[in-house]
Amino acid sequence: MRVGIVGVGFMGSTHAAAWAETPAQMAGFVAETVDEAGALARQYGLRVYPDLTAMLPDVDVVDICTPTHLHGEMIQQAARAGKHVVCEKPLARTVEQGRQALRACREAGVQLLAAHVVRFFPSTPWLRLRWSRDRSGSRG
Repeated sequence: MRVGIVGVGFMGSTHAAAWAETPAQMAGFVAETVDEAGALARQYGLRVYPDLTAMLPDVDVVDICTPTHLHGEMIQQAARAGKHVVCEKPLARTVEQGRQALRACREAGVQLLAAHVVRFFPSTPWLRLRWSRDRSGSRG
């Protein structure tokens, strides 16, 4: 599995470190400017792509770590290219943009993962149960 990361800020760097610990192969990075991605690309010995379009032929998965206003369109672009998508939360700025992104993935037959890691924390089931009890008026 070849992964390309779009966005090289804090989350892009965090995702790169996580991917480096897996059997997946990172292909490279896309950033607003080539200079922004340079340090991270050098750290992992990978290339910098000028944009998402240029990266798509070289990857199986697009990991989107850009500002929120870019998520929806990037999800759709990756899906139309037949690429699976990991995207930082939120997936889009509006419900309609989110629906469009989901529809694009469904129609393309690709997987979409919202990178919302808190749901995997051990305390989350307890919090969900607590929230449910608090809303229902129960104490526990």
